[in-house]
Amino acid sequence: MRVVIVGSGIAAVAALQAMRAAGFSGKVTVVTNEAPPFYYRPMIPLLIDGSRTLAETKLTFDPLQGLDGELVSDTVTALNTEKRELSLLSERVLTYEKLLLATGSAPVLPPVAGLEGEGVFTLRTAADALAIRAYIEREMVQAAVVLGGGLAGVKAAEALRRAGLRVTLVERLPFILYPAADAAAATILSRRLKEAGVTVLTGVTAGEVTRKQGKVEAVRVGPHWIAAQLVVVATGVRPNLAFLKGSNIAYKTGILVDEHLQTNAPGIWAAGDVVEYREVLRRRSMVSGLWSNAVAMGKVAGANIAGFLKVANAMMAQGVV
Repeated sequence: MRVVIVGSGIAAVAALQAMRAAGFSGKVTVVTNEAPPFYYRPMIPLLIDGSRTLAETKLTFDPLQGLDGELVSDTVTALNTEKRELSLLSERVLTYEKLLLATGSAPVLPPVAGLEGEGVFTLRTAADALAIRAYIEREMVQAAVVLGGGLAGVKAAEALRRAGLRVTLVERLPFILYPAADAAAATILSRRLKEAGVTVLTGVTAGEVTRKQGKVEAVRVGPHWIAAQLVVVATGVRPNLAFLKGSNIAYKTGILVDEHLQTNAPGIWAAGDVVEYREVLRRRSMVSGLWSNAVAMGKVAGANIAGFLKVANAMMAQGVV
């Protein structure tokens, strides 16, 4: 039995753990374009201000330990479900008997003039955080604007402030951290951010980023201009689905799965924030970036790949702040 897992995030890690616990004895190949793989993603903002080193963000265990595993550093470019083949950027072709798609999501830039170019970053990977830190040191950055007041934006703002920068957090909704926090909780958290020195602006959007000699100079927020040399964009993510074009895998916003997290194609499962599922509280289909949901999905998918028949419990769009 040959299993291929695309992705090295927590959904993939949980799947590997479940497979090992179930006594899986086949060959497992993990394909990832992240370097390094297998790290604790919630810790990456701490790389910005040096609270943690890259080594300290790595998982304390090897997810492939105890398995006949192979780690391939590459990018999947296409999937052929009829031939059960994955095409890689290196032109290598992998065959599989069972496949888990745990490709995660990528940040989406809002339509703001001037965002393209030097000094604008997203914060999704350890490499992103290290690039932000290096830019701050190289350019002697004094002020930053963070676009997006969700969990990622708040963590980025806190890290930038700890790094000694003047920080402005911009959120288009009336309060930050939606939907993880209600208005009352968000008010308390906003106050604590302000006490830490972060300027919090809600109910407004960025309209333009101006540059001088190619470098960020200011950000227009509503009628005001905020001086800054760095912008972090945390306004949302989109599932990584590009490699599925031309395949027969069904997807809308994310990959569609049944209660066993199996796709419409035989032998293929999906887990994590590449999956579109029905959220029980709001009774609507959605994609969740929550760590806890990714872990739960990975465990179910891994057990099912190993030959069990597990059902995914109801997922809820809730968070811990």
